[in-house]
Amino acid sequence: MFFDVFRKNRSPLPAPADVGVPAVEVHASQAAYLEMREARREELHARHAVEQSIANLARCAPFQYLCHAHGGPATLRLAEQEGGEVNWRESVVCPTCHLNARMRFCTGLLARWMQAQPGARLYLTEQATHGYALLKRRFGTVHGSEYIHDEARKTAVGQYIRHLTGDSTESLNIEDVTRLSFADASFEVLASFEVLEHVPDYRLALREMARVLGKGGRLLLTAPFLECSRDTVTRARLDPDGSITHLLPPEYHGDPVSDGVLCFHHFGWDLLDALREAGFASAEVIEVWAPAFGLMGIQQAIAARKA
Repeated sequence: MFFDVFRKNRSPLPAPADVGVPAVEVHASQAAYLEMREARREELHARHAVEQSIANLARCAPFQYLCHAHGGPATLRLAEQEGGEVNWRESVVCPTCHLNARMRFCTGLLARWMQAQPGARLYLTEQATHGYALLKRRFGTVHGSEYIHDEARKTAVGQYIRHLTGDSTESLNIEDVTRLSFADASFEVLASFEVLEHVPDYRLALREMARVLGKGGRLLLTAPFLECSRDTVTRARLDPDGSITHLLPPEYHGDPVSDGVLCFHHFGWDLLDALREAGFASAEVIEVWAPAFGLMGIQQAIAARKA
């Protein structure tokens, strides 16, 4: 799969422009979130109707939105699921910067955080992605990594990273998020997208993320999130002997550098408690809905900050 991605995405990334990002809504607890949804039921129903109308229009004629990741217009391209539904989070990909809506939302937010703190150091738990390349070009103080063991794949991924970034000197960095090699307080910002659900001991990973962030450091992450569930669902566990016990039918997710990765968790609101226990003073669910930016459906992320 990785080599297919390498062949398809050979166009250079544009230089990002600062066009701002839409305002986000903040939810500190499940109770507050569900109360909001109940109070705004009619508005949320109207949003769905708007999405349906935009999808129908885009099937007939070009429909443009402003991509705040690369800073220019983009034509809406829809990849529909069964039944004609649109996966607004994952499948609406900007044809210029190659980022889906989830990553455009998060990349724009990270850029805002970095601009607010000149010289801030950012660590991304990914490196072979367009999001990493975009941020690395815009901010020099960006460090990324992947988690790969196969030597042949390491070589191929390293070549792909140099292709994406346009930097012939950049090398692949290998990190385990449960045992990061960085010193304490090495970064001001840390971002991890669709990684935590693949880590058997995610609480250890959260503690490591808190450790390498300095005072006031900010974390942004995305992972499968059960917005109506208090408790995290553990789908599989790693046993002491290294074997895996499946508690639910195995679920594998696509990955830029592999053929699929086992999902261990679908997170509930108790993830916010886990973040606070790991050393973060605050943890919140943030959400955005902005059709003008091509951000529709449920666009959510988790934001946390160290004291």
